Amino acid sequence: MSITTRSLNRRQFTVTAAGIAAGVFALPLRGTFAQDATPSASPVAAATPIAIPTAKGFVSMRVRTVDSAESLATVNAAVRDGFTETIAALDGYAGYLVGDVIDAPAASLSILVLGDETQVAGFDAAAQTFVGNLPAEVTVTGTESWAGDLLLVGTPEPEIATPVAALTTGYVAVRVHHSTEGNTGLEILPQITNDFLPIVSALPGFLGYLWFPVAGGFVAVTLYDSEASAIASNDAATAWTPNVAGYTDGNPDVINATVIFADLPIVNGAA
Repeated sequence: MSITTRSLNRRQFTVTAAGIAAGVFALPLRGTFAQDATPSASPVAAATPIAIPTAKGFVSMRVRTVDSAESLATVNAAVRDGFTETIAALDGYAGYLVGDVIDAPAASLSILVLGDETQVAGFDAAAQTFVGNLPAEVTVTGTESWAGDLLLVGTPEPEIATPVAALTTGYVAVRVHHSTEGNTGLEILPQITNDFLPIVSALPGFLGYLWFPVAGGFVAVTLYDSEASAIASNDAATAWTPNVAGYTDGNPDVINATVIFADLPIVNGAA
């Protein structure tokens, strides 16, 4: 088995048309940071000192591509049949999610939450062993990764959505946002925390929200329990758009995935 690593094109996972495969789940946060939005009357000033919250953990997110959809099904079965238990036993474990990327049938999204960055080495070792034990006919053709301190966690109200424990259905929307010159993404974190998150978390079907900075921008992850809930979030996010114009380039990398496994005690208040 040969294993190579490459950098995915910036828009490789961007959705383009209608329906699930066309990016229903791209709309909430993609609309939030649209380029043509009108600036807020009182935006967060970039020069204002930023109060960075204490990290709630560390996120390691990857998109791994294999040679075919059939190979991905083999990998998914191996993930469910043992790898998830291996990951849950890692020091600092606070959650793990795996999903099939909607617009790339041979690509898998994984999101791991640990207590801190030093514990990622344990996951890397486990992942290398896992890949090495895959059947010979499965070839990993590319991997893209993002990582950063988890600065914001959105949790669902118990009566709104089922806690994310051993979830095998659902939809996850990831936005990798690119900050504009002179900004880091941290400038809008207060607005995300105080304005946007209360809106999206109040919608039926909301399961959780993760936000972490990366080099050149930040990553926002939203988890829903159904397609309908993801569609419902669109109008709310579109209405909120003007609040953060100018702080990102308005052209995020979009990764939408159907969940095959999710155990996120971090969003259930159990981690």
